[in-house]
Amino acid sequence: MAEVYPWQRPGDAHHTHRPERSLCTAPNRSFVIEWRSVRFLGTTPLIRFEMVLSENGQVLLQYATTGSSGQAQGNSATIGIENSLGSVALQYSYNQAVLNDGQAIAFVPPATTPPVNTAPVVNAGNDQTITLPMVANLAGTATDDGLPNPPATVTTTWSVVSGTGTVTFGNVNALSTTATFSASGTYTLRLTASDSALSTSDDVVITVNPPTPVNQAPVVNAGPDQTITLPATASLSGTATDDGLPNPPATVTTTWTKASGPGTVTFGNASALSTTATFSVAGSYTLRLTANDSALSASDDVVVMVNPPVPVNQPPVVNAGADQTITLPATASLSGTVTDDGLPNPPATVTTTWTKVSGPGTVTFGNASLRATTATFSSAGSYTLRLTANDSALSASDDLVVTVNAPVNQAPVVNAGPDQTITLPATASLSGTATDDGLPNPPAMVTTTWSKVSGPGTVTFGSASLRATTATFSTSGSYTLRLTASDSTLSASDDVVVTVNAAPVNHAPVPNAGPDQTIILPATASLSGTVTDDGLPSPPATVTTTWSKVSGPGTVTFGNAGARATTATFSTAGSYTLRLTANDSALTGTDDIIITVLAAGTTPCTGLCTNPITFTVNGSYQSGNLGTGAVCYQTTSNMTSGNCGNLVSPRVLKVNGTTEPCTGGNWASVPAKRNGGYCIQTTTGNQSWAYFTAW
Repeated sequence: MAEVYPWQRPGDAHHTHRPERSLCTAPNRSFVIEWRSVRFLGTTPLIRFEMVLSENGQVLLQYATTGSSGQAQGNSATIGIENSLGSVALQYSYNQAVLNDGQAIAFVPPATTPPVNTAPVVNAGNDQTITLPMVANLAGTATDDGLPNPPATVTTTWSVVSGTGTVTFGNVNALSTTATFSASGTYTLRLTASDSALSTSDDVVITVNPPTPVNQAPVVNAGPDQTITLPATASLSGTATDDGLPNPPATVTTTWTKASGPGTVTFGNASALSTTATFSVAGSYTLRLTANDSALSASDDVVVMVNPPVPVNQPPVVNAGADQTITLPATASLSGTVTDDGLPNPPATVTTTWTKVSGPGTVTFGNASLRATTATFSSAGSYTLRLTANDSALSASDDLVVTVNAPVNQAPVVNAGPDQTITLPATASLSGTATDDGLPNPPAMVTTTWSKVSGPGTVTFGSASLRATTATFSTSGSYTLRLTASDSTLSASDDVVVTVNAAPVNHAPVPNAGPDQTIILPATASLSGTVTDDGLPSPPATVTTTWSKVSGPGTVTFGNAGARATTATFSTAGSYTLRLTANDSALTGTDDIIITVLAAGTTPCTGLCTNPITFTVNGSYQSGNLGTGAVCYQTTSNMTSGNCGNLVSPRVLKVNGTTEPCTGGNWASVPAKRNGGYCIQTTTGNQSWAYFTAW
């Protein structure tokens, strides 16, 4: 787009023009705008000119009539051309009388030539001043003509030309980035742009002022933690450094205080950095050194571990236990205790010893060096026993009195053993026990006797004077037997209950020959008999079994007539009754099974329908659509139920000749097998999608 000024003059003019005329054809077309009879305000001269815009970019201004006045010849007009932005223009004349009749002015675009690469134009931005610790925000620019192409890209880099410290750029290749300075001073930074062939740069000056001082709290160190032992004092050596602000007063005051601890703390001089601390009791103390510059304060803690004074060895503390009384032949249980301060160390151990101080007889200690032990006495009387403890430097002891009484006869302690149950003709094994104190002496022995307290029959003991013996019973029932022990002065007893069950009665074996079955020759029948028995009489406690033929038209051959599970082969068709006999050597039991033997070629549908379709029930069987004709199906599989549907009266379905409902519900039952299986048949009908299901 361009703006053309063939005759640009302020003010109004009266004119007529006809901008409709075009000349030639592409690519040499021209468009003509013509002005005719142009008259300026207040004047009478008329001028005529035209503008020709050519497709090749040429602009031609042609002036036909200008007249002789200076105004008509352009002394108050601008003649020229400029782009639409007004940034590029070419002026032919300005307020000059340069136009004449028949004059033409042509603006011809330059001939096209290859572009020439020029270096990028770089601007590093305005100089700036910052104060540490601020960073400088850099905003450079770089423009380029896009040459050479490739790469048609410009790379930029920031660098330091001069300065007093180091400069860290946020992104050294970004036009807009940040710069951080290590020290104050004047820095010259350079932004360089390169188009891979030519490069240019521009500098920016950054004045970095030092930071404005800001008061900081004092830096306090209370010194390392320490450990002392009473009655020593702790030497405190704290430090406090400061930046001298605020000024005035530019001084720092310090104070020691107790932050925590079990006792009181007395400071030599609480305001001195180096001082002492005295502690009233042992424990862990936290002491705090606080420094104040009149505006800000800071503190630091030191932990002082105060140990108690070095201990002084004390003798062990001994307790021999409470006085006690025993009666011979019992022993005395001694439970002494010893506590000690662990000094001296080494050895930090305490040895203990039991001794007899007084008493009429001898004392035998289980282990005289153990604090908990036993003491056995040779005779009755009053004994003083001593427990002595020694820590290798000091010793202590404590006594206890044991009153030992003479022995007193006690009755024996009897146990007749646990209650038991037996079954005739078995005998009961008795295992009694009797313990005694050996008194009186003599005779220092115990006699024992078994006796019957109660029971329905007689009891015969193997040996009534033995603690471990046997008992035989004449009849069944509940018997109470007593074991009595006597030491010649005192006696005691204990009872045991023996439940005697009657001898078992033999019952005949109970055989089961298995369910009746139907086979078709030449098949054999598989027999699976079972027998239960009570195991009597014993011996022999075994049962023998035998298969035999009770009735039937032909002969029967058993695979093994003495086996409960065997086979049977039949010579001809018919109904056979077979018997399984079981014998326990005293009694016999039997059970029969009926085998229906069908002639060869007999099927479940024989006599009901012809040409049956054979199927197998493997979980269930679905017939699919039966069509409209009468159908005949058979299976030798087991069937428990089934259903059928889409049969419309008078069409019916029968199983082994029995009509089953076809309402979609399951059959309540199915008839017994016929000829070893099931025959399912339907009459004709007009529903081809009728079906049955069996399972």
